[in-house]
Amino acid sequence: MSTLMPLISLHRISSSPKRPWPAQADTPTRWPWRSPAVLVFPLAVLIFMFGVIERLARPYSHHLDNYQSILHDSHSPERRAIVSVLYSDSYAIAAAVLAHSVHRANVSARLVLPFLPDRISPHALCIVRTAGWEPLPAPYISPQTTTGMHPRDYDQHQHQHQHQFTKLSVWALDNVGIDAAVYLDADTLVLRPFDELFHTPWAFAAVPEAHRAHTGFSAGVFALRTSSAVFQTAQVPAHDAEQAFLNTVFGAGAAHLPYAYNTDIALKHRAPALWAAMRAEMRIPFADDAGDPGVIYTEEELLRIARGRYREEVGWWRAAYVEMMRNIGRQVTACATHYPRTVLV
Repeated sequence: MSTLMPLISLHRISSSPKRPWPAQADTPTRWPWRSPAVLVFPLAVLIFMFGVIERLARPYSHHLDNYQSILHDSHSPERRAIVSVLYSDSYAIAAAVLAHSVHRANVSARLVLPFLPDRISPHALCIVRTAGWEPLPAPYISPQTTTGMHPRDYDQHQHQHQHQFTKLSVWALDNVGIDAAVYLDADTLVLRPFDELFHTPWAFAAVPEAHRAHTGFSAGVFALRTSSAVFQTAQVPAHDAEQAFLNTVFGAGAAHLPYAYNTDIALKHRAPALWAAMRAEMRIPFADDAGDPGVIYTEEELLRIARGRYREEVGWWRAAYVEMMRNIGRQVTACATHYPRTVLV
């Protein structure tokens, strides 16, 4: 009996009704890659890895880095220019020295020189071309044409500045592919680069006048956005040369630049502390009270200029002239051979 019990139990187990397994076709197959989470995860990983790679590819930024590229605007060197105006042959050498100082300071821009065709000789044009200027014929703009004032209403001092209204032609340089410009009088000199002026967000920026007799800003150096529309509509009356005219037109909206961008050397005695403070940062000195920059003085003559007060400063122009002649003196001298020689003072 005892030997049959295991058999009976085994029979009961084997004879018990079997639960049917569900058919394979009854349960839908779930493929893991069809899950939204599975699809989003690789995409997130790719985005993360792209960000890591892009960040590693960039140079490490630092507060001492140059961030000029993030300013509101950036003009290529071909679309920005340093501009002066040549009114007479006597300033050809001064303009050439100015161009040399621009190259020495490594300012990235074209050098464009509007000139009066009926007043400038081929000899003078040869000199400024040799120095690197692009001469550009410009129409003479008289005070009568620009402001409605007849020339006879100007006294002798005002009359000698009438030709300087031709300076307004720099606003029409957008016609030759220039968007931003920095105007420099021929009696200025560049000591340090000033590329930041090409990126100023204002349409006009200049340095306040340094002389007690004048108010507003000086027109010896200014930064501008070119606009033929401004040039064509500039018909506001002025009462003293082109500087007063520009102050009338742009005075309310002009941005005031530091004196370092147009340092009248008269400040040396009018404001000695200011002069000493910005001596190391001075970019563009202006020789207003130190004699005629069209003349390259000898060492002896420098001693007599303004009772010797500006001997060092005028010496900057002479040093630039000597260096220029050392570099291109042969070509400058050749201009007298190829073109009729004119007196350059």
